[in-house]
Amino acid sequence: MFVTGPRLLGQLLVRRGCVLSKRDNDRGFSLTEVMVAMVILLIVMTAMISALILALTKTSAAATRATAAEAVQARIEDARSNAASGSCTVMQGVVTKTTVVYDGRKVPITIKGAVAQPNGDSCKVAAAGDDGDPAQILRVTVTATTTVAGLNNPLAQTTTDLFMKYEAP
Repeated sequence: MFVTGPRLLGQLLVRRGCVLSKRDNDRGFSLTEVMVAMVILLIVMTAMISALILALTKTSAAATRATAAEAVQARIEDARSNAASGSCTVMQGVVTKTTVVYDGRKVPITIKGAVAQPNGDSCKVAAAGDDGDPAQILRVTVTATTTVAGLNNPLAQTTTDLFMKYEAP
């Protein structure tokens, strides 16, 4: 008896230890295999989307904090440049004004400052007729805050001591 075609191939594979499915012409995936693969893919994609959303949230919060730190540093630099004026009034005007800046996402960032001596006393003002307030060390603190939920306040805060002395032009 001479066997040809798929039966011959099946007999050869069985002799060599290979197992065949019930049908020799069975190709592709069953519905159950496809459904299991889709469930696994759904679980993996859900985890990836959650990680992506978390990364985007953290990145945008970091960008807001960077904008706040830049604005705080700019206010400190303004105070440094005005320290040579020798005037407490000028220093307080520069540092204590409240301004609002916006980051790239239009998040409002409020910048506020305070000026005092390191021991907590207020700035010493010159007597009438003097050319500027007496030389003194002032502690300048600038803080950035926001009203947006999900961001921790203060976004940025810097404190520095400045030597204020009147320098005649």
